[in-house]
Amino acid sequence: MHNVTVRQEIIDRVLARRGRHHLFEALDPRRTALLVIDMQNMFCEPGAPAEVAASRGLCDNITRLCAEMRDLGGLVVWVTSATSFANGRSDWETFLQNFVTEDVRRGRQEYLSPGGHGEQIWRELIPQEGDLHIRKNRYSAKRAFQPRYTKRTNRRHQNQYLLRKHRSGCHAVRPSGCHGRRLLCSII
Repeated sequence: MHNVTVRQEIIDRVLARRGRHHLFEALDPRRTALLVIDMQNMFCEPGAPAEVAASRGLCDNITRLCAEMRDLGGLVVWVTSATSFANGRSDWETFLQNFVTEDVRRGRQEYLSPGGHGEQIWRELIPQEGDLHIRKNRYSAKRAFQPRYTKRTNRRHQNQYLLRKHRSGCHAVRPSGCHGRRLLCSII
């Protein structure tokens, strides 16, 4: 788990500007979605090409948050990364060609195939019936919430708030039109 603190000067500045600690006094759980991003074998499995060892320490909290969200009538959305390869190229071409070795590239290619082992939700997390699964083919988690995803998902489920649980933290997001707009950043 990440050990995060907010400097007192930041807290004081927020209180002076907003008059309260939290941006929202309450969230309507029936209009809220918890987004669990990249908690898949590619990032969680020991020895995986893009292993983030600390991600495994988030599983208990994610499981608890998912259960609470479902019990309150909210939506759980699992967002995984995958990309197709054709003619030696992929959607992650710049990253794969410039940031990693050829061996790592080959390993990631196998792990990143849509529906493949690397895209599967990490074994300590269990999606339930009624949860959504969104596949993103971009490196950034923010790219999964561009208009084509957010507009379609929010229209169907009428979510007012999105809670993003990512392998590196959690953010509350309120959809603005068809774009997700980051409003507060706190580890939950």
